[in-house]
Amino acid sequence: MKTALPGGVSSSELGGIVLDNTMAQLAGSWKESTYATNFIDKNYLQDGNTGKGEKSARFVPDLPQAGRYEVQFAYVPRPNRARNVPVTVQAANAARTVLIDQTEPPTIDDLFVSLGTFEFAAGTNGAVVVSNQGTEGFVTIDAVRFVPAGMEMTKMQTGQKARAKKSGTAMTDRSIHQLLDDLQELRAKEPPPVPMAMAAQDGTICNCRINLRGDPEKPGPEVPRGVLSVLEKTVPPPASLSTEASGRLELANWIASNQNPLTARVAVNRIWHYLFGGRLVESVDNFGALGERPTHPELLDYLALRFMEQGWSFKKIVRALMLSSTYQMSSDLDPMAYAKDPENKLMWRMNRRRLDAEAIRDAVLAVSGQLDLTMGGSLSPTNDAPFGAAAMASNAQVAGTRRSLYLPVIRNDTPDLFQADPYLVTGKRHTTTAPTQALFMMNSPFMLAQSRQWAGALLATAAANDAQRVASTYTQAFGRPAGAEATERALQFIAEYQAALENQEPEKEKRRLMAWQSFCHALLASTEFRFIN
Repeated sequence: MKTALPGGVSSSELGGIVLDNTMAQLAGSWKESTYATNFIDKNYLQDGNTGKGEKSARFVPDLPQAGRYEVQFAYVPRPNRARNVPVTVQAANAARTVLIDQTEPPTIDDLFVSLGTFEFAAGTNGAVVVSNQGTEGFVTIDAVRFVPAGMEMTKMQTGQKARAKKSGTAMTDRSIHQLLDDLQELRAKEPPPVPMAMAAQDGTICNCRINLRGDPEKPGPEVPRGVLSVLEKTVPPPASLSTEASGRLELANWIASNQNPLTARVAVNRIWHYLFGGRLVESVDNFGALGERPTHPELLDYLALRFMEQGWSFKKIVRALMLSSTYQMSSDLDPMAYAKDPENKLMWRMNRRRLDAEAIRDAVLAVSGQLDLTMGGSLSPTNDAPFGAAAMASNAQVAGTRRSLYLPVIRNDTPDLFQADPYLVTGKRHTTTAPTQALFMMNSPFMLAQSRQWAGALLATAAANDAQRVASTYTQAFGRPAGAEATERALQFIAEYQAALENQEPEKEKRRLMAWQSFCHALLASTEFRFIN
């Protein structure tokens, strides 16, 4: 007895190599649908007419042998479908994109349209990628079929077609379209999707064995689940674990317990480090016996206690520190204080700090007028695996203008500006000075584009003269006015730069823009722009 399928067509009854939508590698949020009477297996996919350019499906066949194959694509047609759905066939020696009009019914068995015949290598070297890039209307995906060249495909049997039509009941086309319109209106009123995140899930509850010298092939004795035994004398351990608990929840509660001062001390020390540039405990990632001793142990304990009393709120402790007189001190040098405390451990002045890479990027975008201050969300195009080259190429890490906080960190595709090791969690970044840093500020496409954008905005303003424009650049970049000498030097530089371009660029306005771009670029690459005094 055959299994009844919602769409009336079983992929097992079709010739060739059929990949249903359940076998596709999806990027973005696709919706499963069964609102049709003739589709393959249990459902098909549709993009909801949203997220254009963010959704794709990749079909990768496992071909038994190399040769020529006709590639066919199955979809569910409707009048509200997109007319230009891009379907890209990636074959052995070429790639071709075909635009499919999904308002028209498929021409092969009312299921498939032909994308052409292509040469493929054996195995999983080819692919078919369906996207909703540049489409208007709903995009649907049902299946992809690979037919060896020369193979005669028989038509679906009349009885099978009859079953497919029968499953649609006695509804007329008009009533079906009316239901689809009603469904679309209901979906427009539905609440936004619930935010999702990666999380751990308990598996089989058991104790682990030690891997001797880290070698998984040399298991040692079994270790009961619990906390670090080295801390048991200083921090009360949690209650014993039941045989039905993995210990994750108990460990989390123990880490964030008011009876565990270590966590609060580490947290407030890191907050102090990011705000002041100096540390209450210099070894930010090491509070053990081999770490540094606190310079202000009473202050560290006071902040840790206040942090816990205020509900472990980072926002509240940051606010308290930033409103303190210590945070608001100048970084000017006091020779007498410097002679007594050259490392500023007693905080007699504010430390002069270099901006992190993320802050430099945000500052450059802010000065050029391009920073997008939109709150929340992510620039990652998908949370679905696999996060392949196609998805990485379309992400907005470099091209986007959102704050760096929202940029996705793709471990094997980090932008040039962020070359920190994404595999490690560290509380204190290494401060280095390397030639590549200066070369990036001088030559990177990002810096060139933003300096040009800034220069164009300056020239578009209704300033009375160039001296006022120079004053505006110093205010925006450094937060201070430009002195008379600095203004004179800037105007001289711009004039000489324009004169030097006369033999290369005949248009005066272009020479003027290039000169101001070079001046703006010099300010962005300056030491003063990259440091906080």
